[in-house]
Amino acid sequence: MDLNGQRVLITGATGGIGEAICKMLVERGALLTAISSSTERLEGLAAKLGTAITPIVADLSDAASVETLSQGLTQMEAFDYVVLNAGVVMPAPLAEANTHDLDRQVSINLSSNLHIISAVLKRMIPANRGHIIATVSTGGLIALENYTAYSATKFGMRGALWSLHGEVKRHGIDVSGLYLSAIDTEMLHDEARDPNGSPLNFMGSITSPEKVAAKVLSVIKRPRLEAYLPYSDGLSARLAALKPSFVQRLLPAMNWLGERGRRKFVAKSGLEPEIDLRDEASTSSKTEVKL
Repeated sequence: MDLNGQRVLITGATGGIGEAICKMLVERGALLTAISSSTERLEGLAAKLGTAITPIVADLSDAASVETLSQGLTQMEAFDYVVLNAGVVMPAPLAEANTHDLDRQVSINLSSNLHIISAVLKRMIPANRGHIIATVSTGGLIALENYTAYSATKFGMRGALWSLHGEVKRHGIDVSGLYLSAIDTEMLHDEARDPNGSPLNFMGSITSPEKVAAKVLSVIKRPRLEAYLPYSDGLSARLAALKPSFVQRLLPAMNWLGERGRRKFVAKSGLEPEIDLRDEASTSSKTEVKL
């Protein structure tokens, strides 16, 4: 698919998924505006992919930084595609979570996305074109234990995308949400070692970031409101969401299967320590990872 000269904005550009998407887009001729909180990682990405990338450093957890970013975006030409990929997860029982952890997840996963969408639409609507794509999560379809804040943001993004689709379709703008299961990134590695990480992340197959990039290309070719990767996980999550009480009865068996998968993933990936961290007494560990 030729994207020669197409203007693309992407957040979370320097993580495993983000870098794979950037590489795929640049290979097809797109011009990227890449957003990340890490100057060093942006420089590394530009070194790999060349002058097709315009880097922007922004901290999506900081309201002032998001406001500055949003104002800047309103001054740019209309983007053909906006890929909202930044995300953070900090698994913890809600009673043990602190305000900083809660606010950070809400800011990065949800509110910054809304501010960015609002900004880019100011150019997209007059141009009567554009496509907004968000990498969400099956966590926006079914909630996991110890992921209360994260799930709230992902359920929120699903609702936001549904609503947005109704608002902008008459302006020729497409909206898509990608609902992903376990992806082999730093995020999954950290969740595998975190005592609060859910074993349900490891019930099924682990997908590569390159397959996520291919899914982004798929929805660019054929826009739709929701796409799932893998499709089977999206289907089972949607069915489970119809009867949450039934899922609760199955949780012991699901957790057992997921724990087996987690142990295999830890061993296969060479992660340390190769022990069941859920046997540890400490509950103070917090995992913060970015897509």
